[in-house]
Amino acid sequence: MGGRALLLLLCSSLACASFAHVVRPLAAGPQDRDAIKSTLRALKAAGNSSRFSPPYNVCTSHWAPIVMCDGIDDSADYTGFQVALWREIARDLGWADSDWSFSCVDWTAMIDDLVDPDGVCSFAAAGVEVSLTNILLGLKFSWPIYKSGFHVLIASAVEQGGTWAFAEAFHWSVWVVLGATSIIVSFLVTAAETFTYGNHANRKGLRGWSWYSMGKMVQVPTHVGDPKTWASKVLVLGYAFLALIIVHLFTATTANKLTMQRLANDITSKADLPGKKVISWEPYVPLLRKYSIDASPMAWDNDDDMAKMLAALRSHNYQALVLDSPVVQYFAAQAEQCDLFPVGDPFETFNLAIAFPPNAPSGLASNVSASIVRLQTHSAMLDVLENKHVKAASATNSGGCNTLHGTGELHGPSVDPQIGFRQVAGVWYIQLITLGIALLLTFLEQLRYRMRHRSSSRTAPDAAAAAAASPGQQPAVEGAALGGEGKECVAEVAVAAPGKTPSWSTGTKVAPADAPASPASPAAVTMAAAAGQKQQQQQQPRQAAGLRADAGERVAFADAPTMPGEVL
Repeated sequence: MGGRALLLLLCSSLACASFAHVVRPLAAGPQDRDAIKSTLRALKAAGNSSRFSPPYNVCTSHWAPIVMCDGIDDSADYTGFQVALWREIARDLGWADSDWSFSCVDWTAMIDDLVDPDGVCSFAAAGVEVSLTNILLGLKFSWPIYKSGFHVLIASAVEQGGTWAFAEAFHWSVWVVLGATSIIVSFLVTAAETFTYGNHANRKGLRGWSWYSMGKMVQVPTHVGDPKTWASKVLVLGYAFLALIIVHLFTATTANKLTMQRLANDITSKADLPGKKVISWEPYVPLLRKYSIDASPMAWDNDDDMAKMLAALRSHNYQALVLDSPVVQYFAAQAEQCDLFPVGDPFETFNLAIAFPPNAPSGLASNVSASIVRLQTHSAMLDVLENKHVKAASATNSGGCNTLHGTGELHGPSVDPQIGFRQVAGVWYIQLITLGIALLLTFLEQLRYRMRHRSSSRTAPDAAAAAAASPGQQPAVEGAALGGEGKECVAEVAVAAPGKTPSWSTGTKVAPADAPASPASPAAVTMAAAAGQKQQQQQQPRQAAGLRADAGERVAFADAPTMPGEVL
């Protein structure tokens, strides 16, 4: 039974989930495959008596960046991770160049030849997967040379900070706690001051201490004054220390956030792929479904197909591409615009190794495995070759692209290290929001003032009529109350003779300040405002143009003489 038939039979009987890892992209186009098969037939016709003796026929197959041999006539010009590693292995084993030679063949033809007892490939140095299917085919493997798996590739621009980067300095919960802390401190300071000194405490009250605590957080002078009690002083001192630490932490973290470079893409790992538009190689699509990734299949038979997948990704028709880890890393490093990035860790991992036919001498595979371990132990050869052939930048991109997403060290040639307006635009957005709030509060205050003015205007005529109807009495006119409903500013006016100055005493209610003069006496005193608290009622009369209450309202008297018996 031929190798290909045996492979299909085993996969059918086992429902091989990992068959996708067996078939690799074909290096040659349809017009070249007949020539490759003809070469293998010619090698078989020559006999395979020397299959496992020098000169060894080292078969390989094109799939960048592991092997790159497509379209290259001279095997000395073959390159790639596996090609370079094999040359180091041959040198370590002491083999001369004449002891082995490369044959670049189709991947499927190479696997068929390995399982064929009459095949001509001594072994395959092509990064063959150590999969269950290949093991059941009887293939032998060397020590693993590369840990591969699926990897997510995205096309994204690199941005330096963001519009709201300054707000990302703290978690949203920290912002909430800071706001709550400023409110709680204002309540505590007000309570401490009022409990200790009562009416002699700082007259700003809760409103003043709220402004004080919020201003302290953002370093704004409030001019509220200092607390009087030691309890409130200790509270304010602790709060000031908290504000100091928070401000410095915010400054340092925001500076880092604004200058840190990150991807303008919300995909960071395979966990973000469900529900997204994803493409992959057709045989990989069933394997991705178990991760809830519904990928669209695309052909991958040659480098042109690979270019089409990358073009579809760059055009943002698809949000991610899932392929083998070395392929993803290679094309991300080769991107001239530094616009391709592998994200997350590889998944569905498996090892790549050098494959040997089932009937290969055990000593051959053992010697190759020992050489691999020796090279890695003494000179870290696997790591060196990975950095050189898988993660290295292209010749046209000498600066290279750092594709380590999530490290905060992403960079590309087009990134400007300066902070632009877009990165701090959120601060101006907040300023616009505060402007809108200020305009709203201004409108509400104006509306409140007009409503109070209209109410005072309606009560003034009634007071004047009462004064005219009872010239010998002192009518009570209820004015605007300060300090709450039901309170009145009370004062008694002793009406003087013409040319005299009126005197004051407690006990008589005073007309509002904005009440007009009595119609019966056009030259009567005009009141501008009526309000005051109980301690003002005890003050001595004074000659003045007005009486100033706590709320800033004024009782004004005209200089014209009053009529005898006229009471305001």
